[in-house]
Amino acid sequence: MSNVVFQIKYKINPEFREDYLKVAGELKAQISAEGLIGYDIFESQKENEFCEMFIFESQEAYDNYDDSDEMISLLMDKLASIIIEGSMEYSTYNKITD
Repeated sequence: MSNVVFQIKYKINPEFREDYLKVAGELKAQISAEGLIGYDIFESQKENEFCEMFIFESQEAYDNYDDSDEMISLLMDKLASIIIEGSMEYSTYNKITD
């Protein structure tokens, strides 16, 4: 089985940076799922640009991932008000080596 990496990249409104960091910490504490072997949030060297990275153990685990948990949904709604509109990009990668 090959790992799958799902990444979400976006920019935040600088005036809400502290709010973002708080919500990001709460989100990190909440996200878990069967087959999810890693989740982290990174800041780019460009200030106020972030990347959420999910690592799944297989394509099946990725396909079955469900982020509809109520608390996660509330946190995602908070993030939506902080993220700069139109800045969000999604990418999915499949591991090619063992």
